Amino acid sequence: MVTELSTRIARNQQYEGTDNTNPWQSQHFAMHRSSVLTTVQCVWDRDETFAWMTTEEQLNIGSDSGDDVGGGTGAWAVYVDGVALDGTLVQEVVVLGATTANAMRHINRMVVVAAGAGGTNAGNIRATDAAGNTIGFIVAGEGISQTGALSVPTGYQWLLRSIHGSGVLQGGATYMQVSSRIRTALTDPWYEAVKFELASIATAFMFDPAPVMEPGMDIEFRCVSDVAGPRIGMFVSYIEIDVS
Repeated sequence: MVTELSTRIARNQQYEGTDNTNPWQSQHFAMHRSSVLTTVQCVWDRDETFAWMTTEEQLNIGSDSGDDVGGGTGAWAVYVDGVALDGTLVQEVVVLGATTANAMRHINRMVVVAAGAGGTNAGNIRATDAAGNTIGFIVAGEGISQTGALSVPTGYQWLLRSIHGSGVLQGGATYMQVSSRIRTALTDPWYEAVKFELASIATAFMFDPAPVMEPGMDIEFRCVSDVAGPRIGMFVSYIEIDVS
């Protein structure tokens, strides 16, 4: 399968979409941070360290806007793409103000799939655990989470194809450093995988051969600057292989 996959990548004939019945398909994650800090943080629009869960539980999906409710002008329902504690892929649609039907250890992606006249979420949407930690986050008006903390589900491999990053230095900052850290299992230590610097220009890394992310692996894309204030956007593309 990998040989066939490599050939099709070279011919730019990847499958596109989110049909998990495909044996392999092209996927991507976008991530954004509007204010990079002077301490290393996850690339997401929260000025705090990302809280990786060590257990699984049903998560609350809520918004800070009263318009994000069934019949309102904002978001009504959100698609949640996550993993359970044993790594099982968990996907469901949750109405705003409710909890997930399934217990989850991590959320890879949330997408607004039903909304009122506004067309998307009016406020910030959060997925939170019982302790109040934010596990998933959709910025007001964006309609999709853009968080650089990801977990590979059981039964799948991810082949990283490229990392694209673009940053804008502000407030007197002279550099912005982007890195990633990976752990092979929940109880294993983190280790650094990729590191590069941005200086108000777009940067792209193309991998050949593509690094393989095995089932159960966690990866977190991180950023830091010498002065708080710069913003960054990243786009990570990969091939997902169904190995189940």
